[in-house]
Amino acid sequence: VLPGDPSGPDVWQALDDALSRSYESESGTSMHIACACIDSGGNHTQIVYDYCKTRAAQRIFAVKGVSGPGRPVVQISRGQRSKARRRVDLYNVGVDDAKGIIYARLRNPDPGPGYCHFPTARQPEYFSQLTAEKLVTKYQRGFPRKEWVKTRARNEALDCRVYAYAAVKILNPVWSAVAKRVNAVQPPKKDDAPKPIEKLTGRVSRPVRRRGGYATSWK
Repeated sequence: VLPGDPSGPDVWQALDDALSRSYESESGTSMHIACACIDSGGNHTQIVYDYCKTRAAQRIFAVKGVSGPGRPVVQISRGQRSKARRRVDLYNVGVDDAKGIIYARLRNPDPGPGYCHFPTARQPEYFSQLTAEKLVTKYQRGFPRKEWVKTRARNEALDCRVYAYAAVKILNPVWSAVAKRVNAVQPPKKDDAPKPIEKLTGRVSRPVRRRGGYATSWK
């Protein structure tokens, strides 16, 4: 959560910092943000376009949620222009299908593909927001149609997860390569480095400079 006014530069600088920093996995692997989606459908559409147009190489994209059944999770709409007349790629996100996939995965009790993992520090409010909508049947001119409706006022966690899923679909990663990189054995940290070996005499091995490299000598 980055508090601030989106019409000013400070919050966007904070976002730059959050997107460019590295994050450490449980195995110690250093990870970076691979792709990010920013909702352009609010009150700051032009500002979002201006921000994203210079960051496409960083895979930071403008998106817009589009409701309705049968829409793909992501569909690119080229030709959006900023004030600088530079084209900005806009991804339309089929939120109905995305929410259906997310809710199906939330119901999955078995760890494996599609299973949802959450940090233990998540507060109850987060899960209330994540499940803040339900799919209901409404009738229009006598024909039934499915529609997602809010059951509470705040649903930001669900929106964020929808757009994070859209980012995954845009990136289309090779998961086997991602798993190999994330689970790679990392070298020991400095604090965990092996200690110098001591002989019975209490002498400690220390590296001594020799021509062509280092040799070990007892001091």
